[in-house]
Amino acid sequence: MEPLEHELPLLRRGFFGLALSCGIVGVPSPLAAEGSITDHASGRPRPTVTFAEDNHAPTPGWTEPTPSMQPRPLPRLTFIHDDPTAVSVISEKVPETVTPQLEGPVWTIAAFEDLALRHNPTLARAAANLEAARASWLQAGLPPNPAVGYASEEIGDAGTAGLQGGIVIQRWVLGHKLARRRQVAARAIAEARQQWQVQRRRVLTDVKTAYYGVLIAGKKRDLTRDLKRIGQRALSTSQQLFLAGDISRLPVLQTEIQLRTAEVLMRQAENEQHAAWRRLAAVLGLPGIQPGPVEDGLDTIPVLDWESSLARLQSESPELASAAAAWRRARAVVVQQRAEVVPDVTTQITVQHNNVTGDTVTGVQATLPLPLWNRNQGNIGRALADVRAATADIQRVELDLQQRLAAAFQQYADAEIQVRNYAEGILPRAREAMNLVASGYASGEVGYLDLLTAQRTYFQTNLAYLEALQRLWQSSARIDGLLLGDNLQVPAQS
Repeated sequence: MEPLEHELPLLRRGFFGLALSCGIVGVPSPLAAEGSITDHASGRPRPTVTFAEDNHAPTPGWTEPTPSMQPRPLPRLTFIHDDPTAVSVISEKVPETVTPQLEGPVWTIAAFEDLALRHNPTLARAAANLEAARASWLQAGLPPNPAVGYASEEIGDAGTAGLQGGIVIQRWVLGHKLARRRQVAARAIAEARQQWQVQRRRVLTDVKTAYYGVLIAGKKRDLTRDLKRIGQRALSTSQQLFLAGDISRLPVLQTEIQLRTAEVLMRQAENEQHAAWRRLAAVLGLPGIQPGPVEDGLDTIPVLDWESSLARLQSESPELASAAAAWRRARAVVVQQRAEVVPDVTTQITVQHNNVTGDTVTGVQATLPLPLWNRNQGNIGRALADVRAATADIQRVELDLQQRLAAAFQQYADAEIQVRNYAEGILPRAREAMNLVASGYASGEVGYLDLLTAQRTYFQTNLAYLEALQRLWQSSARIDGLLLGDNLQVPAQS
């Protein structure tokens, strides 16, 4: 063993030590990069990466999302023991659902948005997908493990055990394939981040839509209660006039029917308000939340115009950003598939003791496949086709956004015209007419049919105004939310 003493420390260091001594350079590890994140559970540094638009390679320094991006505690990737590459999923206990208490005199839309960002399960799902993409990035750049084994030859030579020893085998990934795989995974992380932004917008838009639904439902309930009080006063007046002999029994019966109809409408409005609260609770992720007073945010009419709405949508839409991220990932896949053409080298080292001569001998072997027939042509062609498809998808998303904005803006513009006309002209006149007819009926100057017509007109006018107001604010919220909504629907997998 004396002639090989200088090689034994090399073997003890393992095959990676041999790689360094032979001048074989692997993929640089980002685990100890400056600006890396410390894992809260183990105290070990966690891999971080940023994305440069003009450079496919990941660079150190990317920070994790803020706590608001992870509304619920999720299973977190942590590094175990002293090995920064050993990853374990440590389950964290999810706290029991609590019912938040109303702080202050009324619920505000800001409070609802904060609750949704902390409790809506779809954001937790999107955050988990982002964490999974990070874990995939970590795995994509890890080199193959070495293989060790036992080797013997010439057993029985001269009545001895022959050659006895060990073997170490390592496959070396060449052509920067590990780096290219991590570039693809880094693009997948960027895409997952955009998907999180998409889902966040969906949640906030649905919160606003549900909030306005609760407000309008409350106003409808108040309107039907007013209609019931008017019906009660009309019935009382009719009964007095009947007892005085001024009217027949028929107007009294008609007034009673009108009052019963108002009671039915009031019950329907109350049911609508309960349903609106339940829809809001579902969006918040808090089905047990109790209804309470809500701040009235319908005082002003939202003002939007087509040009600025379209420009904002084209520049800020996370759907468009997600499509662009998918295109960048497709380009990175092309680079990665072209790198896969370079064959890997497999090396083998054996160290054996010759029991015949008493010497220790070493054998070295290196093999690599010849890319004669399989040069990864099919995967490269598919990757190029995916790039073309991703390019077309960006154009599709742009056109789809414009089409959806056209429909939403028409709904907003129609509702805005209705609301202004009702608020400035129709409602004041309906209210004045109702008051005049009610006073005339009380004094016996106006007949019951006139009163009934005035009541019906007043109620229908106010109801139409509230419905137009609801369409106005909900369409405005949808445009402000970049046309995203329906957050509880499972998104289609691309």
